Amino acid sequence: MPPASTPGVSSSTDADGLPMVWLDDASYVGVLTVSSKGATTESAGVAGSKIPVCAGQSRDEGGDGQSPYVFSGTPNDCLVISDPGADGYLSDLWNLEEGQELTFADMNGSTISYRVKAHVAQNDLNLDDQSLAGSRLVLCSYDGLSSQYHLVCCVLAR
Repeated sequence: MPPASTPGVSSSTDADGLPMVWLDDASYVGVLTVSSKGATTESAGVAGSKIPVCAGQSRDEGGDGQSPYVFSGTPNDCLVISDPGADGYLSDLWNLEEGQELTFADMNGSTISYRVKAHVAQNDLNLDDQSLAGSRLVLCSYDGLSSQYHLVCCVLAR
């Protein structure tokens, strides 16, 4: 008997080897979970959040046009996850505290835990900026009010 399948759902890998699950014309590579560990009153509102992450930004790239997406990298080097527009899912993550933990789980269930190291504001997005050195996860959102990119830089949790 063939394995059961769900209509509209299939799986594959992206160009970097990240496992993907296709669901309704969008490819998801994982889920970012914000831990309450290290949270303070300021960041408590985002603690416990589970944020889906797509393989690309637009529908043509495998994204759903709304969810954060892999901008560059992989969990094995420096994974950069970005919002597709201003004030999206990741904009509230600017309130994360230094030391607060996040976990990225890929579609195979493998997880990597990170700890917030720093916040960086940039007028022009520059992933080669020295302030990002040593980061293994960078969350990027664009703040429409300040016209700046907000980057949350994370290192591996120990």
